Amino acid sequence: MEKDLSKMYKDKKQESVNKLKDISAEYPQKAFTAQDVVMDVIMLFVTTALAFGWMLIMLLIFSFVTLSYVHIEIGTMLIISTVFAAVILVVYIVKKGLKYRKLMGR
Repeated sequence: MEKDLSKMYKDKKQESVNKLKDISAEYPQKAFTAQDVVMDVIMLFVTTALAFGWMLIMLLIFSFVTLSYVHIEIGTMLIISTVFAAVILVVYIVKKGLKYRKLMGR
């Protein structure tokens, strides 16, 4: 009984490996082009600007809603938004760097 289960497990495992090989053969990894890099740089700036704007708007709404309880000055809002955008910028660069390293085969 145990040998049958072991054989079934090995067969299923080999079947899964074969399916993955077929899928990777259908969708080969293509090298990135200059257009891909330019689009990623443009999206880097767009993503950073959107992150900055989103955080600033959220802080403004928070400040208006809690008008009598929490008072955040606009300078502080700008600093917090800038830090948030910088964090998003670093995360974006790391993710894209990992993507390009994978495409280069490193």
